[in-house]
Amino acid sequence: MTSRNRQREFYRKTTLDNGLRIVTSRMNHVHSASISFLFGSGARDEADDQAGIAHFMEHMLFKGTPRRPDPVMITMQIEEVGGIINAATGRESTNYWAKVPAAHLDRAFDVLADVVRHSTFPEHELEKSGSSSSRRSAGSTIRPTTWSTTSSTNWSGTASRSAGRSSARS
Repeated sequence: MTSRNRQREFYRKTTLDNGLRIVTSRMNHVHSASISFLFGSGARDEADDQAGIAHFMEHMLFKGTPRRPDPVMITMQIEEVGGIINAATGRESTNYWAKVPAAHLDRAFDVLADVVRHSTFPEHELEKSGSSSSRRSAGSTIRPTTWSTTSSTNWSGTASRSAGRSSARS
């Protein structure tokens, strides 16, 4: 059996009628479950005047929902069962994920779905997060040209889109 065939057995991809793709994998020797909502949009998709918005949104989604109005409530729903919840924004994607004991997978799904679908973006959190994100961006030591050069060098000759936003800002 080829490596590719083993990989097909390990992962199962399902596409729902609405186009949503679900990839599942079962690992019987593991007693935890992980769930990830991966969106194919990241920093590379931002216009220059919106640089940082994907990362800003990543943080804002955890600030509250109608069912969980406090960020601590969101975190505690996962941590009180021994899990972890987090997110990451990269150049090409944004990922919201949780890892919990297997018996609590339904809870992890419920919390992540609530965060992704029903975040309230509280005004006071928008102001607080916006100003701290601006400070972080202003203090960044990696210039956009550095990332563009590194990215295009590493990915040259691939089918990937260009290395990202224009470096005219630098």
